Formats: sequence, C-alpha cells, structure tokens
Amino acid sequence: KKKLNRSSQKTEQLEEIIVERLADGDWHPAFKTALETDGWTRSTIDRARETVCQTRQADGRMGGGWLWRLKPEHRPDTYTV
Repeated sequence: KKKLNRSSQKTEQLEEIIVERLADGDWHPAFKTALETDGWTRSTIDRARETVCQTRQADGRMGGGWLWRLKPEHRPDTYTV
C-alpha cells in the first residue's frame, strides 16, 4: 500500500467531512469559512473541495456567494437523481 504524506492524509480526512455534510446531493451554501474556523487551511480546503465538489455561484451572478454539492461519483449509493 502506498504511504500517503501528511498533506494527502489531511486532504482525505477533510474530503470525508465534506462528503458527510453534502450527503443529500443538494446544493448548499459554501462553508469554507466554517472549515477555516475549525482549523483547516485554505489550501487543504481547496484541494478537498476540488476533488469532491461541484461549485456554482448562487443566483448565477458575482456577489451571490458560492454553492457546493457533491460530484456524482462521490454521492452515497442511496442518493438518486
């Protein structure tokens, strides 16, 4: 088994947290600030988000904030479209 470096381990741990929070498959307001408050670094958040999330701007315009949802391949098997 390939040994992961510390950065990879932290990113995978955060990916699991994000998957749990977005498990219903719906769009949710981005919670990057909350993750930073919990002690996650911006770079770790960005790596994890890019791996497991789709993103879009709320209201389809600048200034409307961001929404996150899980990419289809990361949604739990119980989720249906």
